[in-house]
Amino acid sequence: MLEGYRVWLLAKAYNPYKGFGIPMLHAAGSHSHGFWQPGVNKAKCHKLMGRIPILRYLHVIPSKTCGCGITALKKIDTSILEGAEPANADGSCYIWGAITLWGRYIETETAYRAEYAKIEALFRPQSSIIYIGLLNPFGERSPLEKVEDGNVLESIARFYQVPLVPLP
Repeated sequence: MLEGYRVWLLAKAYNPYKGFGIPMLHAAGSHSHGFWQPGVNKAKCHKLMGRIPILRYLHVIPSKTCGCGITALKKIDTSILEGAEPANADGSCYIWGAITLWGRYIETETAYRAEYAKIEALFRPQSSIIYIGLLNPFGERSPLEKVEDGNVLESIARFYQVPLVPLP
């Protein structure tokens, strides 16, 4: 098993029958695989090869010729969030965490991309004010919801069944 760090966007998904749900961790980045689930998360390839949907699953994950796989940095690098959207002064709409990875993987100088991952811990942001992204049914971000209640982070950690600890 490999150990690494990643960052998520705190977000709520929209359900047309129930409205916005509970805040969850949404993968941040261009090769994201959406909302993370408690326990084991399996990487999926979202790259459509040509116009035939069945072809998106015809390669191993992760692949050196595709950006798929669950990414984890070898060390925390908060500079990757500078200028990120949605942005605010302290980056508090993002939450860092520690994950374990296993299965097939690709290693680079600064990161891993793996087939499977599990969240091990979430790191408490330094700001007491957090922002939660609202995602519409098409996955597009809406305006941020400002939350000053620290219990939101505790409930997210409970949902994922992991500890909420200070940023190392």
